[in-house]
Amino acid sequence: MSALLEVKGLTKDFASGGVVTGRRVVRAVDDVSFEVAAKETLGIVGESGCGKTTLGKLVLSLLPATSGSVRFDGTELTGLARPALDRIRGFDPATGRLRAEAGVTLADIVRTFLPRGFFPPVVPGTQFVTLGGM
Repeated sequence: MSALLEVKGLTKDFASGGVVTGRRVVRAVDDVSFEVAAKETLGIVGESGCGKTTLGKLVLSLLPATSGSVRFDGTELTGLARPALDRIRGFDPATGRLRAEAGVTLADIVRTFLPRGFFPPVVPGTQFVTLGGM
């Protein structure tokens, strides 16, 4: 089965500091590569601050990559102009909304794995988002 999503050598650096503290580079994502075939699911797991969200934004081309390549269904996303990305993402310019949603939320996981009506105890610092129909 061929890959629907191909990520190769994806890297993201952020500049940190300033005139007083000195400029330095922080590498948030370092040479990440993976493939996902149609009908496959990939989970990205890691500690807080390890780059999971940054990786997701890079894959969706919401952030520019420092280096690397993202191909979706054979189309190279890295460096594509916004109108072309919007078409691939399913953005409907008439309504200003996405025709399809990409991604998984904590609410989806909770709804899938916990008994109906059960909600986990609140842990300090935890943020919850209520979605329609939940």
